[in-house]
Amino acid sequence: MRVPDAIATPRSQQATLWALAAGLLWGWAFGHPFGAALALAGAIAFAGLFTGHRVGDALRGGLCGLVTTGLWFRELPAIWNTYGDGGGLWLWLGLAALHALPFALAAGLSSDEHRGIAPLALSLAFVTSLLTWWPIPIDLAALLTSSPPLLWPVALLGTPLLVALLGASGAMIRAGRVEGFAAVCIWVLGGALWWALPQPAPTLPVAVVQPNTGVFEAQRPSTADRRSRELVNLLHRARAAGASIALTPETSWPHAGPPAPPLPTVIGHVVDGHNRLTGDTAFDKVHLVPLAERSFLGLGDQTFVAGQGPRILHVAGVSFAPLICFEDLLPGALREAARDSTGPLLLATNDGWLALEGAEDKHLSMSVLAAVRTQRWAVRPATSGRSAIITPRGALPLLTDTHDGDTGAVGEVHVGMIDIDRPWWAPVSAEPWLGLAALLALVARRRT
Repeated sequence: MRVPDAIATPRSQQATLWALAAGLLWGWAFGHPFGAALALAGAIAFAGLFTGHRVGDALRGGLCGLVTTGLWFRELPAIWNTYGDGGGLWLWLGLAALHALPFALAAGLSSDEHRGIAPLALSLAFVTSLLTWWPIPIDLAALLTSSPPLLWPVALLGTPLLVALLGASGAMIRAGRVEGFAAVCIWVLGGALWWALPQPAPTLPVAVVQPNTGVFEAQRPSTADRRSRELVNLLHRARAAGASIALTPETSWPHAGPPAPPLPTVIGHVVDGHNRLTGDTAFDKVHLVPLAERSFLGLGDQTFVAGQGPRILHVAGVSFAPLICFEDLLPGALREAARDSTGPLLLATNDGWLALEGAEDKHLSMSVLAAVRTQRWAVRPATSGRSAIITPRGALPLLTDTHDGDTGAVGEVHVGMIDIDRPWWAPVSAEPWLGLAALLALVARRRT
């Protein structure tokens, strides 16, 4: 097929314009109150764009991916440039390009002369599962919706089911078939029912410690003594509030050696270059952020040393699955957590430097997705917000506000209940196998 035929027809030109509009709507939506509905609308629009021309569809998928993810990561240049090396722009451009590839690949795989529904759904499912093996924050589910009531397909069979449903409904809507609108209605109603079903009552009281320290407080030796006293005072407050375990954020303790806490505690601190969480055992961050925590393609500094795992942290008889900061964006890290630990997720993070245009809420939405994908309770202590407790269905029984630590906000202790039982099903573990099944089905369909 010649490229001009794929992109020069009026129908293809119209689809390209729709691709641009869908990308704008989709990427813009996440920073706004009605973002979930707008993101779902944009995702469905994207899924219905393909015309059956492989090259043209791949170009449209890539275009939509670039626009969407460029807007999704729009804060990164400003965030990373606060470090002074200008690496944020390169990281932003690189991530936008990397995120465009899956859309282009899915579009190219799905195209056929009949514009069938099955190839689109299967190709999206396969590409999404392929991404679970990449050690970079690429996940189509993260870009589809951040609304927990719409995430119930993820809790059943992982992100492949979510994107397959998206692809099928989008293709049917584009073809003017009423079944597409019915599928979306069933999706939304199913989410409402899933959200409303009762869950077993949680049994363990934990204290979520939010020190409200400044953006770069962990790098200021002059304030270390004051911060250590304040954190110990917060731990005494946690004990007085009746918590069984206290959980502190990433790098919240300014010294290498942990304190002698008044109750069982997980301490976030830096030890010999490792970004560490210490309870009865210790865990070092495995996946380091390019440019900020490790050099990448000759850019940035090697700030930390990567740990080796396993992804498990014991404290007071509880086996937490720790993920530090942006590790909860990585499908591979979630798979490690489901494999190594039987208990709840511990999502310790330092989001103080993310208080920019709603970026901290985007990271929180990814934490919600992590809890749903692993079907576990999650505790998210953040340095200056938003700290949270998250149920396996994505509800937030505890959610704090974000504070600018440089204004001298007082530290907070919030006690909430979690469940520590191992889930009977972890969809994230099945996603690669579902992707293989989708690929085999796609190949079989091509041959027939």
